[in-house]
Amino acid sequence: SRIVRQLRSLSSEEYGAMAGVIATTQEALSGLKVVKSFTLEGEMEDRVRKAVTGLEARANRAVQIQASTSPLMETLGGISIGLMILYAGWQTLTIGKTPGEFMAFVAAFLLAYEPAKRLARLHINLQRPLKGVSMLYELLDQGAVEDSSEPAQDAPALKGAISFANVRFGYRKKRVLNDVTLEIEPGSMVALIGESGVGKSTIFSLLLRFYKPWSGTITIDGRPIDDIPLKQLRRNIAFVSQDSVLFSGTVAENIRLGRPGASDEAVRAAADAAYATEFIEALPKGFDSEIAENGGNLSGGQRQRIAIARALLKDAPILLLDEATSALDDKSDQIVRNAIENLTKGRTTLIIAHRMSTITGAQYRYELRDGVIEACAQEPDMQDDLADPAAPMRASRA
Repeated sequence: SRIVRQLRSLSSEEYGAMAGVIATTQEALSGLKVVKSFTLEGEMEDRVRKAVTGLEARANRAVQIQASTSPLMETLGGISIGLMILYAGWQTLTIGKTPGEFMAFVAAFLLAYEPAKRLARLHINLQRPLKGVSMLYELLDQGAVEDSSEPAQDAPALKGAISFANVRFGYRKKRVLNDVTLEIEPGSMVALIGESGVGKSTIFSLLLRFYKPWSGTITIDGRPIDDIPLKQLRRNIAFVSQDSVLFSGTVAENIRLGRPGASDEAVRAAADAAYATEFIEALPKGFDSEIAENGGNLSGGQRQRIAIARALLKDAPILLLDEATSALDDKSDQIVRNAIENLTKGRTTLIIAHRMSTITGAQYRYELRDGVIEACAQEPDMQDDLADPAAPMRASRA
């Protein structure tokens, strides 16, 4: 029992150490350019070595405990047989038991001893993999966080009237949004501005139901979003982030993820509207060109335009743009802005931006500060800032 308890504890630590090795190695490889440019090879090597050494120590300790079962069983068996011999000798001398009875008992004991020893060893050896299985079932037994209700295939599309009413939310007991109230009309373009970390992206996450608000209500077309089947909700929202994620496969397959089953003509039309056709056709196989891991063979502007084409193909009534042009040069920024203009037509659009050039077409602008959202009015001299996309945004409260 003690060995089993020790093995369970060590197995839990071993799986945690294994995850640490994987995470450390992945960080070192994914940040390879940073590691080399800052000459951090020695630091990363020490981190990986420390993680591997920790895992090795726990694995060796677990093997030592497992190996201790065999000598332990042999010792206990020898002691048991010695005690039986003493007891049998005493019975033979005092009670008149025959040696034959004693030998029959010893033979039966020895026949049962080897299977019992193997059974004990099996029980010990099972503890390490069983701990991994139990951790897996702990995860599976948590239940689905998201609902599994399927919307009807002919469910009407949402119109895009969005409302936040006294919404509060935070991460790990740290409040980010404090009584946020916001009304967005269908088909309007709304810009969210504010310093980094004030909760702009959190509003998008709440709309997509990645999280649930602590309090308050969020509605679309007058319906609480919790009452809208999750798949229907997300089918009606297109999301373009500042880090355009592309998947393995061809260019056409990545665009078609916006609407699986779309025709080649629809894919090409979406690429045309996203100003992506020209560079796609310049690729070795055009729309059938394979995309490297996370779009490594494409520039930032090209990846962004493919993401916009994917959102165009989805044709959702609600559009969320999270710093879609933040990492682009001026030329790429202009091309992507033209693509965004096509994307936002007739859609309820929420834009997060720090560059004034990104939100020139927004009818409404709101500033997030200290967890509270307030309407902003554009100052007369703000037009001068548009010449410099990197100029700081100045907004006065309405």
